[in-house]
Amino acid sequence: MDTPGSAYLLAIAAIAMTFVSLSAIVLVLRQFGGGALTPYHTHVVRFTVECGLMATAAALLPVLLGLTGLPSDVVYRVSSAAGALGFLVYLLTYLGRYRRVMPGRLPRRMVIITTLSIVIDATLWLNAAGILLRGEAWPYAVAVTWILVQAGIVFLLTFDVFLQGDR
Repeated sequence: MDTPGSAYLLAIAAIAMTFVSLSAIVLVLRQFGGGALTPYHTHVVRFTVECGLMATAAALLPVLLGLTGLPSDVVYRVSSAAGALGFLVYLLTYLGRYRRVMPGRLPRRMVIITTLSIVIDATLWLNAAGILLRGEAWPYAVAVTWILVQAGIVFLLTFDVFLQGDR
């Protein structure tokens, strides 16, 4: 049985793996150019690779669950619960790692990304619990897409710093 949204999620998984590859290539380019990897550079690469891998795994989960023959609302409630928990744990650990590498006030872009991440995570919890949302595909697809989009935003905002010099 085809789960609604499975073609979209498979496309996101493919894009996410391409993004992980691009992040690795940028890392290699920096090292070939003679640049040292500072803790900040390592942090950015780790974030982009982790988000890409997380988006891939999250995109594949409902497709896998759909193979069991479960109804699509159950597939997306279970996927939303797993995603909400995983995304929340990742957000909290990421913020701790960011603070260790970059002490001080969070930049505005970080506050905006974190706020949007919290809103999207709350939507997943509502979808999982069947409150307002009843196991629908779109909140989960938005969340998986957001994982990749936020990594892309960070990647683009730090690209020049990453290739040109130490921070």
